[in-house]
Amino acid sequence: MIRISLQITQNPPQAEVIIRFLRKDGSWLFVTATVDTGAEITFLPEDILNVIDYNTAQTSYLTVERAGIRNADYKVTETIVTVQLEDAFGNISQPFEMPIWFGQTKVQLFGMTNAIQRGVLHLDMPSLSGYIELP
Repeated sequence: MIRISLQITQNPPQAEVIIRFLRKDGSWLFVTATVDTGAEITFLPEDILNVIDYNTAQTSYLTVERAGIRNADYKVTETIVTVQLEDAFGNISQPFEMPIWFGQTKVQLFGMTNAIQRGVLHLDMPSLSGYIELP
């Protein structure tokens, strides 16, 4: 098991993780995303799709409806992407596939459902420490 340390802040109170994507040119793209324990899927800006390597055969286009909010639908591109998680101490997870939504957003959210199925989230906000433990 490997521990990927999270970046914890008090104001605003949040935890962040670094997601590594392989670029089309063979280099790495690093995206810092806020850990969203209630999100089923990771949600990132759509311009990332222009530079990362992914299988277009595993891509679909969806319209997401926001419950209770009229005319608040938005379009996303859903694809399966091979990623790695990294922390500030140089720890890097094994590559794994996860579904990601890409859409018109400025936020970068790491949905925990897929990661929790692979490992364990440890979060201690009072001591400003946390990590994701993955096989």
